[in-house]
Amino acid sequence: MSAGLLTTRQVGELLGLSPATVLRRWRRGEIPGYRLGSNVLRFDRADIDAYLAACRRGGREAPAREPRSVHPDPIVLHLPGNTTEEEEGPHAE
Repeated sequence: MSAGLLTTRQVGELLGLSPATVLRRWRRGEIPGYRLGSNVLRFDRADIDAYLAACRRGGREAPAREPRSVHPDPIVLHLPGNTTEEEEGPHAE
């Protein structure tokens, strides 16, 4: 296997997992990967090597990654009862 981007099947072979399990773990944020198109998912070899190293240090499962989006969901923010301190003001109770 060459260095660079790997397919889901190649990652599965490296990790001893089925492609479906690789996809599930990617969706949960456990395995880092990149969507290049609507039906194209690739994994960086260096990221997979780091994932394997984390698995070896911490047991069978690698630690979960940070969420992919740092922006809050605007729909959830505007539901009743979901306000921020800025929206409430300094004297709101």
